Amino acid sequence: MNRLRLAIVVLTVLTAVIHLGIGATTMGERLGQLLLLNGIGYLVLLAAFWLDIPKGQGRTVAWVLIAYAAVTIVAYFVSWGASGFTQPVGMLTKLIEVLLIVAVYLHLRRG
Repeated sequence: MNRLRLAIVVLTVLTAVIHLGIGATTMGERLGQLLLLNGIGYLVLLAAFWLDIPKGQGRTVAWVLIAYAAVTIVAYFVSWGASGFTQPVGMLTKLIEVLLIVAVYLHLRRG
């Protein structure tokens, strides 16, 4: 496995685990449920990316992963507004997602 693919796996798992962890502790709230679904979505997309499902659609899955991370970032700031910048775990997760977008984009450029 090359380093870029490894970075994509690590970054995706990190953001998924953070979303799943926070979602599990706040499952009774709507936000907790959304965080759980978001974490599951990241893991499903990672599996599709890694296993090339559907077959031959790896580039499409990669673009969907980029879009998913971007929508997650936007949704965070829509939910939290400017106070989102004061949430350390939230900002760490957004940094991970930005790095994920960059890693997937670089992977797509390679070919």
